[in-house]
Amino acid sequence: MSIHINNIHKKFGDFTALNDINFTVNTGELTTLLGPSGCGKTTLLRIIAGLEFADSGRIFFDETDVTDTPVQKRGIGFVFQNYALFRHKTVAQNIAFGLNLLKNSPSKAEIDKKVDELLQLVQLPHTKNRYPHELSGGQRQRIALARALATSPKLLLLDEPFGALDAKVRKELRTSLKEIQKSIGITAIMVTHDQEEAAAVSDTIVVMNHGKVEQIGTPNEILARPNSEFVVDFLGL
Repeated sequence: MSIHINNIHKKFGDFTALNDINFTVNTGELTTLLGPSGCGKTTLLRIIAGLEFADSGRIFFDETDVTDTPVQKRGIGFVFQNYALFRHKTVAQNIAFGLNLLKNSPSKAEIDKKVDELLQLVQLPHTKNRYPHELSGGQRQRIALARALATSPKLLLLDEPFGALDAKVRKELRTSLKEIQKSIGITAIMVTHDQEEAAAVSDTIVVMNHGKVEQIGTPNEILARPNSEFVVDFLGL
């Protein structure tokens, strides 16, 4: 599924969070919203998800206008920085949670099969009956990713997914994320302030500053040809 962001504006009181945002995310690609704290990247991600609504502008999933569509009807998987796992549920129960809420919920056998498949995908089949507090931070984030993928969403959104992890685990997980995203062919949008992380996982980077898009391009294009003083400074070039 492709994502089209058209002329998105958002204000909070007198503060302009997003000002005329336009870009397209191609089907099957991972696009990163990169910028410093307060630049508007998380607000934009929440608007794409349907957790916030823009003051003006439109959002299209393929050719369908979803601007006013509620979050539960957008077909999105969401991974947060703080994992957001249910502490009182096992790993299997966490992954199965969304499947049990579907209008036409699969059978228990089908759910169990899907859980096993996802645990294999994130390389944690041995954790099925454990609880979140028994897992490392990296393992919890892998389970959060498996849960986000359980309902076969068309779009995966990731909000600073590795922000709570140490450098070594971050590096391992971003490699895994890229491999998993490509293997299943899902379109993904990730928010980060980490330039190295964006360069490592992205097909396209959208550099943001003060609610505006500064530059859009592949990691190589942006590193080789930064188009503003802000981009040069932010990337440390």
